[in-house]
Amino acid sequence: MNWQSWIWASLGLAGCLGPSQVNSTIPAAGSGPQFPSVQGENLEGQSFQLPAGLESPYAVVMIAFLQEQQRVVDTWLAVADSLLAPFPGLRYYEFPSITHTMPAFSRAWLNNGMRAGIPDPRARARTITLYVEKTAFRQALGIPDEQSVHILLIDRAGRIYWRSTGPYTAAQGTALAGALQALPPAP
Repeated sequence: MNWQSWIWASLGLAGCLGPSQVNSTIPAAGSGPQFPSVQGENLEGQSFQLPAGLESPYAVVMIAFLQEQQRVVDTWLAVADSLLAPFPGLRYYEFPSITHTMPAFSRAWLNNGMRAGIPDPRARARTITLYVEKTAFRQALGIPDEQSVHILLIDRAGRIYWRSTGPYTAAQGTALAGALQALPPAP
């Protein structure tokens, strides 16, 4: 059992992943959901007010609700990394989303466990844990449940330019690249 599995199993969250991940690419409507204002802390201990505090004008964010979804997030990392050179105003982040009711000592324990299991400082810096009221967070984003990883292309104002769910596919990569090319110039 790896460290992540151990952490999530000890929190009673292991085995909660649904039977399948659904792939879908959904262009965001101009008046659709927006990324809500939330606070988070990366695994380097830096606090963020999101989305305004994003380190770039645009970001690809991978939102996971369950530990088992990390393997789905991992399918997106190489492609997200490959987009940084052609799109210099872009960054990408992993947003593990945990209930806001978790006590402070449990939060510290969880963050320290994740930090210890990720030796790459760049990966720790881009992993921002969100302790949120999960139902309200999902509703604000138009996410019906916690059974899938959601990948969003957002800006600092919270506008969603592109969205998808599930593991990476070549078709999703093409759609994301197209959405990036169609973005307005960075402010």
